Amino acid sequence: MAIQFSPENLERFEVGAGHDDYGGRKMAWDLTAGDVLPAAYTLKLGAGLSIGGIVVDETEQPVSDAKLNSYRFWSGDDDSPNKAGNQADFHTKSISTDAMGHWRLRGIPKELLDNIGFSVSHPDFVGTNFNLLNSPNDEAKFLDGTHKIVLRRGLVIK
Repeated sequence: MAIQFSPENLERFEVGAGHDDYGGRKMAWDLTAGDVLPAAYTLKLGAGLSIGGIVVDETEQPVSDAKLNSYRFWSGDDDSPNKAGNQADFHTKSISTDAMGHWRLRGIPKELLDNIGFSVSHPDFVGTNFNLLNSPNDEAKFLDGTHKIVLRRGLVIK
């Protein structure tokens, strides 16, 4: 792919790519720090992980069509989102559970697994949030697709 643009007044330039079968990558140049944009650049995608699980209600019944919004977050110990150079990348993705409550998210760079968060919602239930950084004992369940998320019915107030 070729991109034409005017480099005048540019302070930062980023290019990124992702695919469900690979972990996303991005390259960022900080022109104010002296980085020079090359005439050509090849971005190589890395290995990607797949995680998954099931969403159920309080009675262990599957919740179909629950929405899972995934995102990358920074925890303070990891790199700044404005870091220059070649690095792993993950863009927000939205997926839904199937008729049996199962979900699968693909294309997560291994090095970012602890920095992926989720919000889970369904109109008939109270939503919830979680991430793998706060669930290190559940990592194997996420990787083998058996992690269970329980949604609880809400109270309707009129």
